[in-house]
Amino acid sequence: MFFALATAIICTAFFIEALLGFGGGIIAVPLLAQFLEPAKAVTIVLFFQLLNSLYLASTNYKKADRQSLRLIVPSIVIASIAGVLLTPYMSQTFFMFVLGALILLDLIRARFYPSLGSEAMREAPPVLIGGVVGLILGAFGIGGPILVMYLNEKFTDRFVFRATLISIFFVSNSIRGLTSVFTTAFDGTVLKYCLIALPFFLLSIFLGQKAHNYLGQAAFRKGVELLLFLAAISLIVRSLMI
Repeated sequence: MFFALATAIICTAFFIEALLGFGGGIIAVPLLAQFLEPAKAVTIVLFFQLLNSLYLASTNYKKADRQSLRLIVPSIVIASIAGVLLTPYMSQTFFMFVLGALILLDLIRARFYPSLGSEAMREAPPVLIGGVVGLILGAFGIGGPILVMYLNEKFTDRFVFRATLISIFFVSNSIRGLTSVFTTAFDGTVLKYCLIALPFFLLSIFLGQKAHNYLGQAAFRKGVELLLFLAAISLIVRSLMI
């Protein structure tokens, strides 16, 4: 029963990530953590995020904005190292709450005052965005929503937005996924589950990739906004529960 339920969660979460370019962790981690140790839930999701990023990046890389990749990816890698080193000196509760609140404020701005601050967001230096994302990613593993907000404002073409996001996540997920192999959370139980769920997961991301081609621009944007809203609520709730 556990394996069937967990597999359904993973398949649903990563179908949505393949469809929109992100969101697998936002959906899967809180649900899996209801009946798994949080560390194991995160490790399982990281395993599938790595595979998902590898598949989607290999099939969508040509649509990505190369200039953004050249500027953002190196800064994320460097800042991630700094984030890991600074983790003992940073408050996870504070950053989770602030990030959740910022996402909500940005969604309100985009909905009711779309021109307010949009140019500043689009013109923000990619290196700076990558640095902020990498720092929070290295320290707490939660920098993704900032990158989503930035790219969502910068690119109006959903194919470019999604491909660029996927390509950047491939690098960050590779770093996080490979390092998780050496943690105590990656044990026989986690490996067994991952192998059982693998064929169903592969089918779900294949279908998500296909479904994206039939998704309209307006529906895609609404999906991105909904996932950001869920991320904001999740971050705020988790910060209050720590």
